[in-house]
Amino acid sequence: MISHKHKFIYIHIPKCGGCSLKDYLRKHCPDKRQNTQHNSLGAVLKENSKDIQDYYKFTFVRNPWCRLVSLYYFWFSQTQKSVFYKWDFKQVDFIKDNGLSFIDFIHVTNSNDSVFHQKPHLKPYIGFFMDDPSSFDFIGKIENYQEDFGIICDKIGVPKEQIPHSNRSKHKHYTEYYDDEARSIVAEKYAKDIEYFGYKFGE
Repeated sequence: MISHKHKFIYIHIPKCGGCSLKDYLRKHCPDKRQNTQHNSLGAVLKENSKDIQDYYKFTFVRNPWCRLVSLYYFWFSQTQKSVFYKWDFKQVDFIKDNGLSFIDFIHVTNSNDSVFHQKPHLKPYIGFFMDDPSSFDFIGKIENYQEDFGIICDKIGVPKEQIPHSNRSKHKHYTEYYDDEARSIVAEKYAKDIEYFGYKFGE
């Protein structure tokens, strides 16, 4: 999402509070916007004019173990009629048609030839959404969502309000869904993210 009036670029990483955030920003930033849905910061900068290079760049991240539980239950709850994005049909159908448990889901998504392989929802932050995290002016954490969003509001000049959490998936605490092997798969796949942002399982 790009606002020329408020001079910011927001990179929406899936299952990191982005739908709630974009709804709020649309309300307060009625100027011309460009769709940057799930793109990397590098791609957005490359595809747009040099005039946006100095815009305030921000995004949100989330504990990867938690992010995958949220994603699984989001897709699991969808139907062909209610699916949030039409391009999620294959993933929703695959989970339901094959009766995938969460543990199955982790194993299948770890395969390079699965229906999930190219989905940005499963991509690591570093190496896909950001080549270099330092290229962002601010990276908030969904675990500190409201406070971090307040920092962003101050920078881009929009009111600070409590953001309702839309598109929330219903599930228990993420730690209750993992066995040791699934936990290790996520730790390996998202190792750079976990190290850079200081995430730990159970926190």
